[in-house]
Amino acid sequence: MAALIVKEFFIRSDDLTLSIPYLLPILVEKLNADDLEGVDYMPEKMKPSSNQKAQVMIDPPEKSEAVRVIIAEIMTIIVSTTLFDCMRPYVDNIVNICKALCMDPYGEVIIEGTKAISEFSKAGGD
Repeated sequence: MAALIVKEFFIRSDDLTLSIPYLLPILVEKLNADDLEGVDYMPEKMKPSSNQKAQVMIDPPEKSEAVRVIIAEIMTIIVSTTLFDCMRPYVDNIVNICKALCMDPYGEVIIEGTKAISEFSKAGGD
């Protein structure tokens, strides 16, 4: 229910810039998008090569597929309605959230995650 309220607020809001610093850390936590490969604290020699990295998140922290779809829709709204210069300080978080959405086991989340990536790349331009 809370995710739906946030989504509706973002749909009706003209400027999301002030909301981004508060919302992104919550989304990172909900999707466990901080260390997707689980190798941030491993020595360089022990890190797997790029072809061995995770392709699908097996046990997403947020259990509800409906909530994950709404989170993905929120990300699409954020990246499609916010100027890229306002998102610049949060690029790493946004990219990690979008990657986590695309690694989700539920198809609708993946589709919406790819829409968010597409909108983010359009916003970034060059």
